[in-house]
Amino acid sequence: MTFPGDGRNGGPYGFHKDGTQRIEEYYSNALIDTYKGVSGYIYAAEKITDSGFQVQIPDAAASREPVLIKSCEFVPDAYEAILAAEKEGLISVLRYEESSQARLEWIERTIRKEYEESADKPEYRHFIEGKFPFVKQ
Repeated sequence: MTFPGDGRNGGPYGFHKDGTQRIEEYYSNALIDTYKGVSGYIYAAEKITDSGFQVQIPDAAASREPVLIKSCEFVPDAYEAILAAEKEGLISVLRYEESSQARLEWIERTIRKEYEESADKPEYRHFIEGKFPFVKQ
């Protein structure tokens, strides 16, 4: 789950068996809310000394030592880049409106649990309440 200012990045995502990324919306227009107008950089390194930390993201690595950057790509708008990658078949997006009933029920259970476990994070609770009004029912 991602909300502005919580220090988390990305959001609900995973990978298909073939390694392609899958982004999933937990609420309507979450992709726009999370990524539209967000800029950033994609870095590539030539050599990385293995840190021993198991990164659970294909083609990503962690290093405890400085790494020389081989290339850097500026992404002016992550939302536009995601749509372009989706159009090219490089990633898939499961939009909230395309979710099955079982998935919607899973989202509701998951969000309710997140809400219950975030009593000490009022900003996060405020975000959840705004995007998922059912938590206050």
